[in-house]
Amino acid sequence: MESKSDSFNFPFEPYDIQRQFMTALYEAIEDSKVAIFESPTGTGKSLSLICGALTWLRDHKRRKFDDSMHVDAVCILTDEPDWVLENARQERRRDALQAREARERRLARAREREARAFEKYSEDEPSNKRRKKIISDSNDKDQNLDSYLLDDYDSDEQRNGRSTNPLATLGLSKDTLSLLDRLGVMSQKEDDLEEKEGPIIYYCSRTHSQLTQFVSELRKVNLPPVIQPDLHGDAIGISPDNVAESLRHLTLGSRKNLCINAKVSNLGGNTAINEKCLDLQKVGTPEDKKCPYLPKKEDEPIINKFRDHALAKIRDIEDLGKLGKRMCICPYYASRPAIQLSEIVTLPYPLLLQKSARDALSICLKDNIVIIDEAHNLMDAVCGIYSSSISLSQLQLGRQQLMIYLQKFKNRLKGQNRVYVAQTIRVMDSLIAFSKSKDGSKIGTEEICRVDELLAGKNVDQIDLFKLNAYISESRLARKIDGYANHLAKEQSSTSTAASNERNTSMPVLMHLQSFMAALMNPSAEGRFFFIKEDQDLIIRYMLLDPTNHFKEIVQEARAVILAGGTMSPMEDYKQHLFPYVSPERLSTLSCSHIVPATSLSVYPITHAASGLEFDFTFSARKDNKMISAAGEALVSFISTVPDGVVAFFPSYAFLETCIKAWKMTPSTVSGRSIWAAISTIKPIFHEAKSTSLSTSTKDASSTEALLPSYTAAIRSGKGAVLLAVISGSLSEGINFSDDLGRAVVVFGLPYPNPHGAEWTAKMQYIASKVDAAPGSSSNGTAQVAAGKAAAREFYENATMRAVNQAVGRAIRHRGDYAAVLLVDRRYATDRVQKKLPGWMKESIKPAVNVQEAARGLTGFFAEIKRNPRANT
Repeated sequence: MESKSDSFNFPFEPYDIQRQFMTALYEAIEDSKVAIFESPTGTGKSLSLICGALTWLRDHKRRKFDDSMHVDAVCILTDEPDWVLENARQERRRDALQAREARERRLARAREREARAFEKYSEDEPSNKRRKKIISDSNDKDQNLDSYLLDDYDSDEQRNGRSTNPLATLGLSKDTLSLLDRLGVMSQKEDDLEEKEGPIIYYCSRTHSQLTQFVSELRKVNLPPVIQPDLHGDAIGISPDNVAESLRHLTLGSRKNLCINAKVSNLGGNTAINEKCLDLQKVGTPEDKKCPYLPKKEDEPIINKFRDHALAKIRDIEDLGKLGKRMCICPYYASRPAIQLSEIVTLPYPLLLQKSARDALSICLKDNIVIIDEAHNLMDAVCGIYSSSISLSQLQLGRQQLMIYLQKFKNRLKGQNRVYVAQTIRVMDSLIAFSKSKDGSKIGTEEICRVDELLAGKNVDQIDLFKLNAYISESRLARKIDGYANHLAKEQSSTSTAASNERNTSMPVLMHLQSFMAALMNPSAEGRFFFIKEDQDLIIRYMLLDPTNHFKEIVQEARAVILAGGTMSPMEDYKQHLFPYVSPERLSTLSCSHIVPATSLSVYPITHAASGLEFDFTFSARKDNKMISAAGEALVSFISTVPDGVVAFFPSYAFLETCIKAWKMTPSTVSGRSIWAAISTIKPIFHEAKSTSLSTSTKDASSTEALLPSYTAAIRSGKGAVLLAVISGSLSEGINFSDDLGRAVVVFGLPYPNPHGAEWTAKMQYIASKVDAAPGSSSNGTAQVAAGKAAAREFYENATMRAVNQAVGRAIRHRGDYAAVLLVDRRYATDRVQKKLPGWMKESIKPAVNVQEAARGLTGFFAEIKRNPRANT
């Protein structure tokens, strides 16, 4: 491994841990590894990922080019003299440099146009004017009932229940598939891969806001060009000074993020937007009622200009949408041709993790690099994407809509439509019958059920669910039924417009059935079905238990897969439950230390209250009034000592609400007033509510965005503040409590989920069964069972500690920051728990103390910081 820059083109002088991170990343990509990296927030993780990966990419392209020149010259001209070989090399180099110069000139022209605020292209003015027309509301008014009629469904592919087109199962119309084919963005074939300039880096994170932050870091990096002219550049006609090569980046998003048709984007929901977009492309739609922004065959010049503009600057998702509006072309579709010319593509989790989304976006991972940031929740994210649910009320409404539809159109349905619609009704009847049989269940109690119970209806076992699911998707049955129901609602109600708008923002009922049917076809070993009574409705859920197979395709196709996060510990779960098939030689891990000195962090395991009561916030002890009061008294003691802001995390919303209620009624042993009053006298109180809205002690705030400025203002006013939050809630991830916003993080208890609930029972049984079935497992039955239980317990504890580690990671956010972490529970003093804390915390962990000893330690810690601030910057 040889990099052209020891600093990896880092825009600043890198810290040692940043250099260590980039070196390990470079080597992991070079050696085609699956790697897990942990680098605490504030250590420049994003820049390290960017510089390490892109330096490798440019180095790799340079080596590949040099190797190809040597091979061509030697293999083709082996009998020629040296000067002929050298001339061939120079010719090859000159061609490559000229091609790069031509591309860079195109991108430069695009940048110049934007610098002049170029709003439209004069040569495309007629086309732009055509696009600028607004789709009239008469689209819906003028529709006749034929638009709701199902198209004939008789092709051999459909009868076989399989489509040769990998995108057909996405419900794309024939026109859309043809469009993607014309744009050259269908799923890439093997022979297309040779046309790429080199590997592409696919970088994904959880949200578009995190991707926007990443893009801002990307703009800071300058990279050397792949091909350097010889020092005597005149010999090949290229100036040595003209070697600039811009970084080509593209951001991808869903229709919801990129749709520029106001009539469609205003529908709000992802599914409604997707369906309406497809409606405007379907065969038979009059040209003047199709989406005016959809690329057409004659629009190739505009598509090429959009491609050049998209790559000319490093843009976030909002920039790409604005570009589409300015050029009057759909950025969702027009961005596809730019993928193969990109060096790095950014996109959110679901678009990479879900195979159907990758196919829709024409993403080919073969021999490319995948970097997944904020990967601590990756396994849960994969399971969430492939899990599904449907309620009794949805099933009943869907059946009612379907029967009304049939009553109107049954004489006009032909061929396979009749068969498949009848099968859809039978499946729904079976699920409704099961749901009604369980409708008397106790509210809130979740129970496991089997697939054969769900599909016990008459002759349902004779239905090919693969064919039926393909039919529902390809015929777009859900949208037809929903559209006709919407049409009837308009006719029957004087408030039809409002009602229609409301309906169109939600997913058509039969789409829930389609999603749930996909789960019914999953291997039973991978997941479990549950039912639960919530309020007056019964819900059937499918939960994927094993993300391995769904993520395996990504690992097998990609050259390298990198998981990165601020708190990836404990890492064993990824090895055992996400990559069990990856050989130890291909799997690597790295846990970086923090850039702050150990003296900037003070971690206290607090096992006892001032009264001597042992803190034990197990689920069964959370209703203990003495324990709750002791927690409140401890918080009073802590916030009296800690300056500025204090964030306190609780294991659940229910326990936080219990504490707040008790503290308002329980007198403090010190002041005689309520514990709540004692806290609020020292610092204003803000707290998180279960609805994800947040409240203050004086007035409610409707959202996280509304509360955090108030919390910040209270601290900056000199009063300080205390924020009561929940682990795994809206404030435990992605929120920056740097500097005075979080001088201490207090964690009460551990957020262990209920191990006796149906979901966790199934998870732990599944983990245990995998250990039992693993090759080489013990032949001793008792030992095998014990090993399975131990593995299940380890998985259960690791999931809990990852949530805790995310919460405590709010404390230190940059090199000059400092904070205390107070872990209030006797279990935090045990080796079993402490070994699962992040590595960067372990140097700062103090011996177990009680509340009084912790308060004295805090006093000394902050006094030392005040006396010697330079030691911590």
